[in-house]
Amino acid sequence: MPGTGAMTTTAETSPLLQNFRQQGRETFECLPWPDSKHDIYKRSDLRFLRNGFSFIPQKTMIQTSLDGPQSVFHGLSDLSGASLEIAQKHLGSLLRADHGKFEAFNAAHAHDGLVVAVPEGIHLKKPLSVSWNCATDLAQGCFFPRLLLVAGPGSRSIYLERWNGGGAHPSMVTSVAEIVIEDGAELLYVINQNFGHRVQNLAFQGIHLGQGAKLHLFHWEHGAGLRHLQIHSIAQAPESEFILTGAVLAQNRQTFDTRVNHTHQAARTTCNMLWKTALKDHARGSFFGLLKIAAGADGSQAYQAIHNLHLSAQAQSIPDPRLEILANDVIAKHASTAGYLDEEQLFYLNSRGIGDEEAERILTSGFLQETAGRLESPWRDQMLQEFKEALHVD
Repeated sequence: MPGTGAMTTTAETSPLLQNFRQQGRETFECLPWPDSKHDIYKRSDLRFLRNGFSFIPQKTMIQTSLDGPQSVFHGLSDLSGASLEIAQKHLGSLLRADHGKFEAFNAAHAHDGLVVAVPEGIHLKKPLSVSWNCATDLAQGCFFPRLLLVAGPGSRSIYLERWNGGGAHPSMVTSVAEIVIEDGAELLYVINQNFGHRVQNLAFQGIHLGQGAKLHLFHWEHGAGLRHLQIHSIAQAPESEFILTGAVLAQNRQTFDTRVNHTHQAARTTCNMLWKTALKDHARGSFFGLLKIAAGADGSQAYQAIHNLHLSAQAQSIPDPRLEILANDVIAKHASTAGYLDEEQLFYLNSRGIGDEEAERILTSGFLQETAGRLESPWRDQMLQEFKEALHVD
């Protein structure tokens, strides 16, 4: 749909989606709710689930825009023709309902969503933009947005995604994205997550990389009271490249709990991760990153760096980078740091007449700047401006 418009969904007409939701409901009923003893959720506060949360389904408003001749957006409940064939092949293939309770919860309510399909060989010069708005005035409202994005063989595209919404009352957003980068395709995927602080967001991303595929996934995270993010990616064929970049600004009592599992299944694949979190007040941030190089994935390269900046004594960070290497002739490195602002840099700014609070904001913006530097212009400049606006830096 060229141009800009709001996309809402109606009752599904596709037997595929009806069956998908039915399987999701059946799986959901069989799985227990996770708690703090569950290894995956031990750093996410899920007590709201046990405090009478009612789970009242709400509608996600989806705004799309595309400057160009290709129609790539398809409502999840309105699939037909080629988009239906794509969904039949890929929907639920990377994040199955039986992967976990929340994944099944999303599948059971999957009707607000998109299938984004970039055709084979198409080079889109302008970005695809999507805004997901999960706003409600209803206490204990729940949203279940779902995305299936398929970059066809040899395609080139940029996908910009913005998440917002919330309200005066607690709400929950359980989102699922399945991202398929087919052979020789290249995609830049930029996420700006800015939910209100009463939102409990559990987000799941499944990624498949074909032969020679390239994906740069960039997360700018600064919203939600709880942001539990899981990324499961697999380099299924040789010569693929996965770049993961994260910039996180955590404040007040926000919690950002991120878990990444990337598998080098094929030879000569590359993964490069950089995740930087600035924490102030009583905020908490954790990052678990497992890079696995499977047997036979010789010649692969895996890099992981996690850096945390503490802006208060009460802030907490838990970096947990891991490597599992089952192949020969590989390069694999990981590193993590946590620390406070440099006193000499603070003194220098103070000596130039800049007060402590403004100096802190300037240095925090500089800390995050490295992440934006992994983007090309104009996205780099736009992200730097986003950092400054969030930190109120002139």
